[in-house]
Amino acid sequence: MGVGVKKRNGNLRWLGLGLTVLLVFLGATAVRSQTPDPLVIERTGEFCIEDPACFNRFHPDIPPAATAQPGQSIVMGTRDAFDGAFAPGATPEDVVAADLTLVHPLTGPIFIEGAQRGDVLAVTIEDIEPDPYGYTVIAPGFGFLRDLFPDPYIANWSLDRTAAVSEEIPQVEIPFAPFAGSLGVLPGEPELETFLTREAELAEVGGIALTPLPTGALPADLCGPEGTDRDRCIRTIPPRENGGNMDVKQMQVGTTVLFPCFVDGCGLFAGDVHYAQGDGEVSGTAIEMGGNGDGINRDSGRVRHPSQSAAV
Repeated sequence: MGVGVKKRNGNLRWLGLGLTVLLVFLGATAVRSQTPDPLVIERTGEFCIEDPACFNRFHPDIPPAATAQPGQSIVMGTRDAFDGAFAPGATPEDVVAADLTLVHPLTGPIFIEGAQRGDVLAVTIEDIEPDPYGYTVIAPGFGFLRDLFPDPYIANWSLDRTAAVSEEIPQVEIPFAPFAGSLGVLPGEPELETFLTREAELAEVGGIALTPLPTGALPADLCGPEGTDRDRCIRTIPPRENGGNMDVKQMQVGTTVLFPCFVDGCGLFAGDVHYAQGDGEVSGTAIEMGGNGDGINRDSGRVRHPSQSAAV
C-alpha cells in the first residue's frame, strides 16, 4: 500500500505511505495487526487542555503531536465535539452551561514524513466503534431551526454497533451510521490569510462568522489569550479548503477523501466523530460521541487529474 503524491510542478513523488489511522476513543479494543507497529497517540487527561495531542484552533504553526513514517499505522485517541461537557443523565441546564469556546477538540496534527506543501493525501476511513454514550443537543441560538426551538434540550443516547436509543426520544432506534465529522489538514500561511479576510468581510456585512477568539483556544501558547498569534488562530466550526468540520454523513467506513497538503507534513487531524446524522446538523449537532476505534487508511489506487495522474 502507499500514497503517491502529485507535486504542483506535475512530477510524481511516491511516499509509500500505507497508513491506518485508528481514532481510538474510550476503552479501545485491539487494533488489527500491521507492519510496522502502529504509532499510538493516546488520549491523555479528561479534557483537551490536559492533552498535548489535542488542539481546537487552526494555524500553520501548531506543532505536530507525532510523526508517521512511510508504511506505518497510526492509532489516535479523540474526543467528542463539546470536550466532555456531557455524560449520561445530562440535562438542559448542562447545555446552557457548556463552554462553546472549546469546540472542537481535535487530535493531531500528525506530520506525514516526506509530504510537502502541494502534495495530495488520500484518507480512507476503515472502522468506527462507538462509545457507549452519545448525545444530541439544541443550544439556544445555534442550528438551522434556532428560531423555532429557542430553548435548550439534550437527548442522551445509549450506543452500540446496532442502534442508538434514548429515554428522551422513546420508541425510536437510530441505526448505526458513523463517520468523522471533522477530518483534514492544517492550513498554510496563504490559506490562513484567505480565511481570515473572507470571514472578516462576512462579519462586517452581518453574516454569521466566527472570527478568532483566544478564550479557550488551544494550543494556548500560540492561540490563547497570551498566545503569540492569538488574533490569527481560526475557529474549527466552519469547513474550509483544508477540510475540517465537513459533517458529511456519507463519509462513512470505506470512504476515501483527498486532501491538499498546505504545509510540509500535511498536519493530519481528526475528531468530532458522529454515531449518525441526518442531512445536515439541523439542531446544531448529530449524535455526538467518543468511540472505541476509528480507522483511516491511506490505501493504494489512482487519482486521475485533468492533465496529470497521481498514484494515491
